[in-house]
This record gives sequence, C-alpha cells and structure tokens, in this order.
Amino acid sequence: MVSSQNRIIERTLYDPISDFLREIKFDSIGESRAGKERDFSDIVFTYGKDKFVIEVKLEKNTPTLSTKATAQAFRYASKLGTSNVLVLIYPETLKNQPIVNSEWLRKITLNDKIKCHVFTDYWNETVEDSASKIFEELKNKIDSKVHKIDLHTIVKQIRQIVSDLNAITSYVKKEKLVSEVVEKLDLFTSIGDIDDQELAENQITNLSSYLLFNQLLFYRIYSKKMTSTKLPELTEIAKIQDLQKYFDAITKIDFKSIYKINILGQIPEDNLVIEILNDVIQAIQLIRAELITHDLAGRFFHDLIPHEIRKILAAFYTHPNSADLLAGLTIHSWNETVMDPACGSGTLLVASYSRKLNLYKSQKGFENFKAVHKQFIEKEISGADLMPFASHLTTINLAMQQIDQPTNIVRIASMDSLELADRLRSAAFTRGKGIPITGFEKSAQLTLTNEVAWSKKGGSVSMEGRGSTFNISPLDVVIMNPPFSDREKMPDEMRTKLNNNVVLKEKVGGMVNLWGYFIGLSNLLLKNGGMLGAVIPISIARGGATQPVRDFLLSNFSAKFIVKPIIDDAFSENSAYRDVLYIAERKKPDEKDYTAIVSIKSEIKKMPSDQVTKLINDLNRNYIEKTNKNNDDYEITFVKTKELFDYSDNLMPLIGFKSQKNGLVISNFMAEVRKTAGNKLVKLSKEIMREGLHASPEGLSELVFINNPIDESRVKRSFLILKEKKSQTLKFKIKSLENEFEIPISKTQPALRTLTGIKNFIVDNIDYVITEEPAKFDEILRFSKWKGKFDWFTHNKNVLNKLRHVIIPNRFRPDSANTHHFAFYSKKKFVAPHSFKILDFNSSQEGLFQTLLLNSSITIANFLLYRSQSTRGFTHIMEADWVLYDLFDIKKLSHEEKSKLEEIAEKLEEINFPSIKDQYLTNNKYRRILDVTILQVLGFDKDRIEPVLDKLYKAIYEELSVD
Repeated sequence: MVSSQNRIIERTLYDPISDFLREIKFDSIGESRAGKERDFSDIVFTYGKDKFVIEVKLEKNTPTLSTKATAQAFRYASKLGTSNVLVLIYPETLKNQPIVNSEWLRKITLNDKIKCHVFTDYWNETVEDSASKIFEELKNKIDSKVHKIDLHTIVKQIRQIVSDLNAITSYVKKEKLVSEVVEKLDLFTSIGDIDDQELAENQITNLSSYLLFNQLLFYRIYSKKMTSTKLPELTEIAKIQDLQKYFDAITKIDFKSIYKINILGQIPEDNLVIEILNDVIQAIQLIRAELITHDLAGRFFHDLIPHEIRKILAAFYTHPNSADLLAGLTIHSWNETVMDPACGSGTLLVASYSRKLNLYKSQKGFENFKAVHKQFIEKEISGADLMPFASHLTTINLAMQQIDQPTNIVRIASMDSLELADRLRSAAFTRGKGIPITGFEKSAQLTLTNEVAWSKKGGSVSMEGRGSTFNISPLDVVIMNPPFSDREKMPDEMRTKLNNNVVLKEKVGGMVNLWGYFIGLSNLLLKNGGMLGAVIPISIARGGATQPVRDFLLSNFSAKFIVKPIIDDAFSENSAYRDVLYIAERKKPDEKDYTAIVSIKSEIKKMPSDQVTKLINDLNRNYIEKTNKNNDDYEITFVKTKELFDYSDNLMPLIGFKSQKNGLVISNFMAEVRKTAGNKLVKLSKEIMREGLHASPEGLSELVFINNPIDESRVKRSFLILKEKKSQTLKFKIKSLENEFEIPISKTQPALRTLTGIKNFIVDNIDYVITEEPAKFDEILRFSKWKGKFDWFTHNKNVLNKLRHVIIPNRFRPDSANTHHFAFYSKKKFVAPHSFKILDFNSSQEGLFQTLLLNSSITIANFLLYRSQSTRGFTHIMEADWVLYDLFDIKKLSHEEKSKLEEIAEKLEEINFPSIKDQYLTNNKYRRILDVTILQVLGFDKDRIEPVLDKLYKAIYEELSVD
C-alpha cells in the first residue's frame, strides 16, 4: 500500500522545479512561508538583482485567477521583498496520485502542459506550456531585457476583478447608487425607452462597479507613470475615507470627470467591503497595467468596458482591430481633420488618433508628441453621440492617449448629430468658417425611477463635464459605425424626428434604417475630396428600402474600398447584422476611378496588432498599384467604380460572396440561364404565396404537431413524438415522458413541421397535425404550454385552409448538415407551420415540376445572389426576395419537356439526398441528374451543361463552407 507521503501534493512538485531552475542558472533557490499564517511555502529564486516567487497549485483550470487569489499572491510576494510572481496551475487530477518514480515526477512537473499566470516586471501574461519552457522563456526575456505585457491577459484579469468587485454592491442602498450614476452621467438620454426598470437598475449597479474600478486603476497608472506628481502609492486601506483621500489628491491635478461619480459615497464602512476593496487594490498592483505601452493604451481602456455595460452604450460597437483597419484605409495624412458623428465610447476616434500619430511619426519623426497630441485633441479630432455616458467615455479615451499631457479641452459633443443637417447647408459652414457647437446644456425630463431627474442634453463636453464651444468646419474625414437601429422599432418621437429631417430624407429616402441618415449627414460634413470611412450593414447592397441611399452613395461618392469579413460575423462586436467597411471619396466617380472589393479571410478580431498594420499597408499598396491579389489573409479585386452603377439594384454579386471569383461564376451562370431559357422562366409571384399555419398563441405548435423521429435532429424541440403508424391509427408520446396516446388517422392531416433531417423532397406522410380532439387530451394539455380552452372547430378550419402541395421555407440554412432540400412536395395536400410559405399552383403536376426547379442549383444560385445575410446561420427570406426567384412558365413547356420532368421526379422520389453542402462537395450523382435535366428543359446544349456545372458546383460549395 502506497503511503500518503508517496502521493502528489503541491509540495511534491517543488524539488523538480528547484532542480530545473538551478540547471538553467537561476540563483538562490529556496523556500519561504512568507508569514506564520501561511500553511504552505513558496519557491523563491533570484536572477541578478531580481527576486521571483513561484506558487504551485493543484486545482481546476480557470481562465483567470480570482481577485482574492491574485491579491494573496501579491501580499505574500511583498513580504518576501518582491512583486514578481509566477502562479503554476497543475491539473487537479494529479492531486493524491501515487508517485511512480522520480523520472515520471520530473516529466509531469516540467514537460507536461500547464497554465501559468506570469506577473513580473519583464513578462506579464497567462500562458499554457510546459514549466520548463516557461522558465526558459522568462530567463530569455530577462537576458534580452525584452518586456512583454500581454494586453488580453491583463484585460481578462481585470474583467475578473471588476466582476468580483461587484460583490460590494450588495452592501449599498441601490436607490442612492442608481440616483448617483444616472444623475451624474445622464445615463438614459438615449435612443429607446427603458421598459424593464429592474433590469436597468441591475445594469447601473454593474456599471457602478466598473466605474469604481476605473477610478482605482486610473490612479494606479497615473501615479506610476507620472512620478513627478508625487502622488502617494495606492495601498491597503482601513476605512473608506482613506480611499477618498487618494481620489481627492488626483483631482487636485486634473481628471475630475473620472472621479465625479461618487461611488465611494454610497458604500458603507463594513469590514467585508474593506476586505474586497483591499483585494482589488492589491490585485491591481500585481497585474501592472501601467506597463501597457502607449500604442495599446486607448484599446486597453476600451476593452475594459464589460459586455453588460456595452449593452447600455449601444447594441454593438466596433472591434478595435476593425477600427484600426477602417482608419488605416481612410486617413492618409497626419494633419487631417476627423469626425465621428456617432462616436459611442470612442473606438474609431482612438483608432483615428493612432493612425494620425503613426503617419506623423513616418513623416515628421518622433519629436514633439505633446504638441501634436494637443493639436489632435483640441483642433483635429471631433465626435458626437446622443448618449452623455458614451461622450464621457470618448473624452476619457482620447485624453488617455497621452497621459502625461493633461487636457480639459476636447472636441466631443453630447447631441443628436443628425440635427446638424440644416446648419451644415449654411453659408458659414460651406464657405469654411464653420458652425459652433456650444457647451452642454440641461433641461428637465422624466426619470427612470420617477424620483431622479433625467436631463435632455446637447453640446460639447470635457473632462470636467460641460465643455467649451468648438467649431466644426468642412472635414477631411468622416469615420463612423452609425447605429443600425430599425426605424420600425424606434420610439415614435425618434421616428417623427427622422421623418421631419427633410434635408437628410431628400438624400437617402424615408424608408432606410437609422444608419442611412448618417450617410446623408457625412456628405454634408465632408469637404469636396474628403473621405468617408463607414461600417454599414450589408443590406446596403440590395433591397427597396436601401435603394435611395445606395443610389446616393454611388452618385456622390467614389468608392475606394468595400471590405467584407469572411470568417468573422461582422466588423462590429456581437452584432446580429453582417456589415461591410465602405471607404469612399466625396466626389462623383469618373472613368479613372477604381474600387477595390476586399474579402478578409482571416479572423480580424484575433489578429495581433502588427498583422493588422501589415494588412492595412498591403491593401493601401495594392490600391496604388491596382493589383488583384488572393492569399491566405485576403482577396482583393478591382473594378471600375462606374461599373458599380450596373449593379445599383443589387450589389451582392460584387460584395455578397466570400470570393469575387465565385460571385462572378454564380452571377454569370444565372445570366446564361435566363438568356437560354427565354420565356420558359417567370418570377415567383406574391399572389401564389401564403403563410403556413400560424402556430400561435404559444403552445399551439407543440400541442397539435406529431413529429416523426426519422432523424434525431428533427425532434430536439418537439413535444409530441410519433411512435408507430398503423393502418388506421397513430401511436405517439410526449417527448420526455413514456405516456402513450393513440389517435385515428382520420383525425389528423399530413404535415411537415420542419425541413430538418428530411432527405427526400417528396414528403408523403412525414409528420401529422391533429385536427380533432384525441383521447386523453387533458393529459396532453397538462404537460403543454397551452393556456385556456382549445377551440378545435376553429383550428380544424385553419388547417384545411392551409393544405397545399408545395412548401418553401422562410428561414433557410443551406450549410447545415441537416438541410437536404429547399422545397417539398406531396401528391396529397399537407400543412406546414408559418415558418414556411405555402404555394398555390393550378395542379398537383405543376407543383411537382416547380418543386424540381426550386430544388435545382438555379434556386441555390438565386439564394446566394439575393440572401439578406442579416443574421448568422439561418437566413430569413423576405417576401421581397422571393419575387426575384425563378419558376417555370408551365404554359411554355412542351409535352416532351413535361414528360422529362415527370420521369426525373419518379427517378428521384425515393432517393435519400445528403446535405445540400455535401451534394456540391461530392458532385452527388442525383444532384447532377436533377440539374442536368432542368438545364436541358430550359434549352442548354448537352455539351455546354457539364463544364457549366463543374464550375458552378465548386463555387457554390466554397460559398456554403464556413472555414
């Protein structure tokens, strides 16, 4: 029997670690308990004048250390006279394992991958590697005097601290805290109403933790970087008032805006609260945020904003890498004037500052940064946002770009910049004198809690609050990621304001969502030849609502770049909308102008900053040279800008595809189809489309649809599951129960509840919908979501009204492994829920022929050409899209052609097709037979069909694939 001494505990790993440290020439290796209260020791070693402490833990692997663990590590290291700490996390599964032998112990200690939190003056990063490689890397960094401070590690650790700090809010009076934050930041002067008071108060509570942490962190960074100010070092406190003294000291220098929200004043003197605050103070010491280099400072403060707080700021925000890319392609001189009319927390303006500074360095060298900072902030970079808190963050982020150059003058306004439209047409503005933006003003408004005074505000802001008047003149650059807010979901007041904004409405039409009005505004803000750099939804490419703004852009701007992400969902963070970067010069396009269509193949949000810089330089160089290029990171193709007019009704063939080459293959295929088919094809008409059976109120669908479990994917969300079909009856059960029920088939109708897992497009008797009350219905009701009495008469009437031969989906995901077909047919009429469109045809035979066409590659090509790309995964096909799809004009088909279609339908009726994506990957035999037959019926020569389909299948597969 192995004794407990021969099993692994933390102390067991010390000897192999100490031996290895000696081998690679670290000095004075030993152990220390760092205080009587500690029941385990640390490994202490030195290298030259530097001392380091290693903590070894056998525990569950987590992304970050808790604040308490981080604080404890700092306290123990401090007692040993250092702040250099390495926390080695070995797998918890090693604990109490028997030790095989010393060689085995050395191997698992030094060679197996572990997680290590490195907090040192030379290296600050969380890494996963072997302990031996981690120690060797530390030695290399010390020897080479290379300092690595990993931004993502610090941000993750800080987010953990902010989360832990949130515990103090349970000790405060929520009403007073809400009052303080709402009143000081005028938090809810923004688009939309706050319907859920409790949710809003919780968000404010989370925000208060973030604000308090920001105050602590800013003090630490400023006091460390600006040693000449002789601010006292932030150390542990005995009472809340001790912390307030630190804040009072820094506000005597500047930065009153950061400290004006008095979170401390709402916190009680409580021992547990003091303990939490001291843990945070010590954790801040250990993570060394002050070592973040200048070029990362703005991004650092932006990335700190917690996800919940970003929701308060706006639905989405621009990822910093995307912001750098946009600024890099839009700004080309260090002294250009820049404005973001919807600046949010300032990401795009910080990126613009960084771009201008880098251009200054390349053109002027590395001197006089203080003067150029003052020029950028006070004269050349402007912003506006409707929400005061967003303006507040922008102000701080810009001022932080040179922390050793305090400034209280910034060109940031809290206002609805769309209201500037009329003033921007004035002679004062257009002739260059400019228009004034005056200081921030208040007026009374209702409150969130009906106790706290809201304020409507407008005007400039500063680090102090109310800002000085500044002028806006015609600009060199407008850079923006305007809100994508749906006009139909806006408050009535906002929608009325848009409708009454005649100046912008004349430019972009009255149907586009909010972002479109900012396109019109940018045209007014820019000087002739000025540059627009915008993140806009890909819906700009097509659709009736965006046609006016699309025409306006194409006519009044010469597009330089249209950039689309491939791997990333969007350039915005957490966006439900796909978007593009649109970079254009304010001028009418001429014959000499070219537009670069760019697809970013790499995950831009995960790119290191140097790779983003390289991408910017490559794209700008390619634009100068007008060279097409296709590599692992991007594809760039040039078209004459005036050719964009040829696609003014639908830019998707140019910008909607992962590859421009694929877009051309698919659009050329459809052009050839329509030319060859002539009058044999017509557009799908609204008149033949109806909505399927509406599954409301809640609970109707699960109560009446019996789902056939022919594929596991079909019944994940099902309630009633088919167990057995007999000649006259159906046996079924409730999904999570064993209770069985039986119903005569005569009390049902054939149905298809979901296309998931359906491998045949002829779907006789897949699912069923109950039309009359079954036996033991009360039992079914008891387990369902249905509330109240069920009206079988009305339900049966609704079902009978929805029976059709052909259905097509409203939501479609062709790249799913469980999607096999697009359209479904049954000789016997069947019903589908309202997630489908039901189609009216003159006969069952016509329905069969149209189903063949709707499952052909012609329809898949149409889908790729006209998809909205509004959301990831499923694409919602709107009625306006359906009318662009093709159907047979049955009257124009010959008897021979109809016979050919009947023959192929019979041949494919029993075929189980693979997923749509796999059909194109494998050049599926039956997919090929279907497409060849359809193209022959439309008039294609046999010799032409094969090469056309070869190119088409490759292009479609690539477009359906997610890398």
